[in-house]
Formats: sequence, structure tokens, C-alpha cells
Amino acid sequence: MHFVIFESDKKYVSKCKEIIFSVMSSSKISYDSLQIGEYGNKEELYLKKLKGNKVYICGDILNKNGFEIAKEIRQNGDWNSPLIIVTDHNEFRNICFSSKLLTLDYIFKDNDVDKNLFDALSVAFKINSCCSCLCVAKNCELYQISYDDIFYVEKRLNENYSTIVTENGEYLVKKSIVSLYKELGNRNFYKTHRSCIVNINKIMMVDFDKNIVKFKNKQTYLISRANKKGLKQILELK
Repeated sequence: MHFVIFESDKKYVSKCKEIIFSVMSSSKISYDSLQIGEYGNKEELYLKKLKGNKVYICGDILNKNGFEIAKEIRQNGDWNSPLIIVTDHNEFRNICFSSKLLTLDYIFKDNDVDKNLFDALSVAFKINSCCSCLCVAKNCELYQISYDDIFYVEKRLNENYSTIVTENGEYLVKKSIVSLYKELGNRNFYKTHRSCIVNINKIMMVDFDKNIVKFKNKQTYLISRANKKGLKQILELK
């Protein structure tokens, strides 16, 4: 899960991080999927390359307030991620909720901000966890596999099946790599080969010379020449 904090006040950025970790410690979301990004000179490039569930905390930066930042995020096409506006400009509150921005909460900094942000982030986690599992059948039983538990997915040779590989086992599903990537690709997954999708957050090491992607106790050799560059760029941003 990615948190993007838009805020010029460094002390307040630190406060936001404290609250994020406080909520995370009381949730069931794994820490290995937690990443926190701050507003900077390359924020547009950073946001475009983010994959996976996101939560935006929109504060005040430069000559923009949280309401204006929220509008830009929605106008750029991200309508799924929870938006929390935390600002000194209380006068925008009514405008915000009537502007069809799908804002989760609008928090005024002078009004018990710690508790209100904690509560809003708790709701944001619940929203993001609603679509965080794949349902697959195995031995006539139905399983829910958390996206965070998936290491990689490989196509079965000469079959319209794929194997989902996790730390604790493998699951054969009657789905193509193309259809699975459409389902997973908007999260922390990358297609390293036409027959393989990897979970970026689970990668332990990549040997680009030998074309090996290593996970905790698994590995795959499926990296195409065309997709090497993209994988390197994504890993450099982590």
C-alpha cells in the first residue's frame, strides 16, 4: 500500500507518518507492502509509476491547498484511491463535498487532527482491503488468496491455465495471463514476460544477467529482454 503525503510543513509530514504507522500497527495489513511518499520536485513522475493501493493525504503545498490537489488527482484519472484532505482552509469543506471528488474526509488542522486523521486512515484501509483477494478453486474447494501473498504467476505450457505461486503453495486457475494481469496489473504487479507476472513487493533479488527473479523461497526465470528495462526502473523507485 502506498501513502502519498502532500504537505510543505516537514513537522506535519512527520506527524502524518506517525499516525500512519500507528494505524498500521493495529491493522492486519502487512508491513512489507507499506510505502510512504512525500511531495517533491518529481511528484508527477512518482505518482504515474505507482502501482497498487494508494491513499492520498492532501495538505497544503506551495500555492496549492488540499482541495486543489484533490481535484488534480481526480482529473488525472485516479478515482479509486481514498482522498483525505487535511488543511488550514476550513472554508473549502462544503465545496469539497459538493464537488463530486469522492473525498473520504476533510480535516481541519486545528480541530483534533490526530484523532480525525487516525479514524480516516482506518476507513481508508478497509476500503483498500475490499478488493485485495483472488478467489480460486483447488481440489473442489474455494480459496481466497491475498494479493500480498502472491509471489508470481506463470502460464502453463500449451494450456489456458495459470499457476499462482505463493510462499505456502501453488494454485492452478483456469485464467490466462492476460486476464490475470488485467485484474492484478493496477496493483504492485509487473509483467516480466508474456507468460509471467511478478509481485514487485515480494522480490528479494533479481539477477539480470541470468534472468532470475528470486523471492523468499521461490524463483522464476521468465524475464523477457523487452521487459528488463521496465523492471529495473520500477525497482529503482522502491
